[in-house]
Amino acid sequence: MVDLNGRFLNRTPLRGRFPKAAPDPKSPGLLSFFRGDTIRLDIQIFDEAGLPQDLGTPTSIVSTWKDDECFIEALFVLDLTDGITILDAANGIIRVELSPDRSGQLIPASYVFDVEVELDDGTIGTVIKQYVEIVADVTDRFA
Repeated sequence: MVDLNGRFLNRTPLRGRFPKAAPDPKSPGLLSFFRGDTIRLDIQIFDEAGLPQDLGTPTSIVSTWKDDECFIEALFVLDLTDGITILDAANGIIRVELSPDRSGQLIPASYVFDVEVELDDGTIGTVIKQYVEIVADVTDRFA
């Protein structure tokens, strides 16, 4: 269940691993959101030892959203200037957010996104790849 801010009720943030992506049994397989709603995903990044990754001052954090992971063209590319916020750098917690206008551009279907982090020491890692489902809303401003 999700609250109006797109956060899961009674759940911890999604888990990402750094520097290598790995399936995490604690992360759900498919997240479902309504078209035209604000989508907020809080993600906590862990290091290889399973401890929260101190992000320091990352060079970049990028989230790419696609129809299919095999497609070359992205639907959205979010970064620290637009759509990604560092909530707690010391504990590796970030927020990836799609505005209602952006999520309203998505037809009801399944999509995939990932998050890639570049630390200030030059280390780059894809910390999470996640599938999402956009479903039609009864009150759909974008139909």
